[in-house]
Amino acid sequence: MIKFFRRIRQQLLRERKFSKYLLYAIGEIFLVVIGILIALQLNNWNESRKDRNEEQLVVQTIYDELNQNLQYSTSVASQIEGRLNMTITLMGYTAAQEAAIPVHVFDSIMVRAFLFPPYTPIKADMERVLGSDQIDLIRSTELQKRLSDYKTSIDGAALYYRYAEDDFKLLILPYFVKNYPLKALLLQYGMQVPPSAHKSNYNDLLASREFENILSVIFADSGGQLQALSANLSLIEVLKDLIEKEYPSVVKNN
Repeated sequence: MIKFFRRIRQQLLRERKFSKYLLYAIGEIFLVVIGILIALQLNNWNESRKDRNEEQLVVQTIYDELNQNLQYSTSVASQIEGRLNMTITLMGYTAAQEAAIPVHVFDSIMVRAFLFPPYTPIKADMERVLGSDQIDLIRSTELQKRLSDYKTSIDGAALYYRYAEDDFKLLILPYFVKNYPLKALLLQYGMQVPPSAHKSNYNDLLASREFENILSVIFADSGGQLQALSANLSLIEVLKDLIEKEYPSVVKNN
């Protein structure tokens, strides 16, 4: 093809047809420019297609992780809510000071109030995206902002957990070990152990100011954790709704 155009140019020069040669040269330059522009357009289209495919994969990964964390955090929130409710029940008994309640029922309430559920949010994929250039692939500025808010929310819930964990290790667990028969805990979990030889007077326990203070710590810690987790769960729902609206193909793949 190049030789063909070259022959035409040489023939026009030999025939001294300079005006036609000039028009031909301009036309040839125009064709070259058009070819370059088309090639650039095709390359841009190809790069854009790759970015959109990668964007879909990034959003899909985030959506899957949101669903996992929704299920996990809902379970943790349910355990903390149960702990909070049992603590409130015990606080009611301390106000009455005399509790007409069977020992096995009291043991069940104590175990649920004093046990500390772990919290390890699922966030590796979200943090990887936010900490890399992958976040720029997401065209939705609203989704980018909500993901940043979500990370802040998770970090806040984790901070509440660390505070509660410190209280559990330094205050609650030592008190539990010192003042409560741990065999009751084992029996509550169905383990076959002989009854404890050390009988506890639960009414004395309920009348103790230290016990009441420990319950207040559990109440405050559980309430703070539950509030932080509830805010986090609400953000998960907002993020899921946003992704389902702006990236419907992601939902179809689930």
